[in-house]
Amino acid sequence: MTRRFFRPELALLPFLLIFLAVPLLAPSNDNLFDDQAGYVGLAHYLVAGHYLSGRDDLVGGGPAYPNLWFGPGLPLLLAPFVALNVPVSALRLLGPVFLFGAVLLFFHLLRLVVPLRPALLGAAALGLFVPLYTVIAYLHSEALAVLLVVGAAYG
Repeated sequence: MTRRFFRPELALLPFLLIFLAVPLLAPSNDNLFDDQAGYVGLAHYLVAGHYLSGRDDLVGGGPAYPNLWFGPGLPLLLAPFVALNVPVSALRLLGPVFLFGAVLLFFHLLRLVVPLRPALLGAAALGLFVPLYTVIAYLHSEALAVLLVVGAAYG
């Protein structure tokens, strides 16, 4: 008799495909006041060796320098990719990967306290949480924040 091996993480794999489809189907966004432009601009600054430069035109443009509206976390993660000249369209795929990581980690967190089926349903509920789909279309810090919060809870 052969033993069946079931990897419950594979049941969550369709969420990765859905998450990756969102930025691929979203229209290109050249709005300079969107978070995406600020994060990519700050990553360029980090590649150049500094975080902000002179007047803070990327994140508010006000005279109160430095205006740290955007924290350095996401720009630090983007900096190696920006240094390699990865296009912004590819950078936009990081949010879906972070969110899928959060769904997987949330599943493992739930497995610590509930059986398999409720853990899968709970992870699927996080994957179906519609407001998260609005922030994975472009570069935003929310997907990374969800991953870090779930990781802290798991830890």
